[in-house]
Amino acid sequence: MRTPVTEEATRLVHGDRNASYGHPLDDMSRTAGMVSSALAHKLTEPLTAEDVACIMCLVKISRQMNLPKRDNLTDLAGYAECWDWIVSERATRNTTLSVSSILAPGPVVKIEPVIKPLDPDEDAPGSGPQSE
Repeated sequence: MRTPVTEEATRLVHGDRNASYGHPLDDMSRTAGMVSSALAHKLTEPLTAEDVACIMCLVKISRQMNLPKRDNLTDLAGYAECWDWIVSERATRNTTLSVSSILAPGPVVKIEPVIKPLDPDEDAPGSGPQSE
């Protein structure tokens, strides 16, 4: 008998993948931070772990539309499970206020563009006068 993709995805998400990558909220928050930094010049606000889960679902849907494979559907179900787990974990973490989080809050991360846009009023690198 064939294992349903949802059972296979749940086994992977809560087993091997969780052991390798950690909780999806932490894993996808890291990814969101990196993508937000890389695309800061295009974004109006930083991405969230939920955004990354959504994007990964869309990637799997796109791949399935191009070349249908069971693996795409298993991964899609896995990313949907991660998304649900992220929402649940975020609610848990937001309602759990510990003394340590009050005394030693985590760092505030400011997202800034990785590449500074060129100022049209400034000379391009290497185009100014050269000293001898």
